[in-house]
Amino acid sequence: MSIFSNEDKKKLESFLLLVDKIRQLRLFKNGLPGAKMSYRMTSEDTYGQKLELPDEALLRSALLDLRKIYAQGEITNFGSIRNLLHRKVSNPTIKENIDKIGKAYNNSLNDSSFTIIVNGDKVTPMRALDLWLNGHYFHQNQRKKDKLFKEYANFEDEIKFQFFYAVRNLAMFAFHLSQIVNQVIRL
Repeated sequence: MSIFSNEDKKKLESFLLLVDKIRQLRLFKNGLPGAKMSYRMTSEDTYGQKLELPDEALLRSALLDLRKIYAQGEITNFGSIRNLLHRKVSNPTIKENIDKIGKAYNNSLNDSSFTIIVNGDKVTPMRALDLWLNGHYFHQNQRKKDKLFKEYANFEDEIKFQFFYAVRNLAMFAFHLSQIVNQVIRL
């Protein structure tokens, strides 16, 4: 008898299908993409910067699926899947791996070493993800859009760089969690 109910299996299988779809996207087809932010001094007290990200169209199309792993209400939400596994799996080694991935995921989104402080506001990777997803890519939330493009305008590239790495990490942790799901789904 399986440790998972039919409803649990449906969630896990939906997660696996989604992660497999994400793996097949052009953005991730050859592994996890990188980005580059470079600075150079243009004079004694000014500098120029250059942000290099993957193609915007590829990123936007990947976000359509990746947001289903990030969004709280989705059955494929990373935290929901992690919590389901943690509740149902009794093998201590597997449970430890589930916990490690969950902690690493949370740490990557709340990473204080990658936090940008603008006008006293702390912009963590999670905050950057929220601002770009809800203020630009999907929901056009005016308050978040203003925050991103007006209040934080001088740091737009840095926050977009931070956003990209949050997206990249989201995919990476989903790939890792899917390996555990594949390992335990038949238990």
